[in-house]
Amino acid sequence: MRLALVGAHGAGKTTLANALHAQTGIGVVQLSPMRDPRPGHRKELADCSAAEICQLAVRRSWERVRGETAAHSFISDGSVLHEWAYLLARLPDNEAVLRGFAEGVAIDTWTTLGERYDLIVWVPVEFPLPADAPITTEFQALLDSYLNSWVTASGVPILTVRGSVTERVATVAYFLREAV
Repeated sequence: MRLALVGAHGAGKTTLANALHAQTGIGVVQLSPMRDPRPGHRKELADCSAAEICQLAVRRSWERVRGETAAHSFISDGSVLHEWAYLLARLPDNEAVLRGFAEGVAIDTWTTLGERYDLIVWVPVEFPLPADAPITTEFQALLDSYLNSWVTASGVPILTVRGSVTERVATVAYFLREAV
């Protein structure tokens, strides 16, 4: 089973990915942190230039593709769409060239999600961002909007999980048992 956990920053994807791994044994595809536009050079996303965010999106996309391709079954903490949603949400409106590039990649990507994933697990935002979060609630909502529209248009089955981590894991585990 090839699962992609999809949702905005702070929705609980990483926590859910780790809990699902513990319960199912399915490996988790993890990437370098979003805060490292250049590996080893920590910088908050809000402080990155458009070029640094583009560099980050390309690098993380390749990391994700390599990780997902290396395994027959996986839980992807995010999806191949996430980096492009971050890029679009963070770019100023005057960055038309990068915006056009990111939108083009996103469209090409969501039209082929069915070749990458058997199931998209939608992790909605249910909890407030912590005070020290690297993003704002407005940025989180914009990410959620991009991802939701792309995932819905992809045609890949979507399972929405809600509640505590235990409830979310139980929902996915039930679906996986029924799918077999």
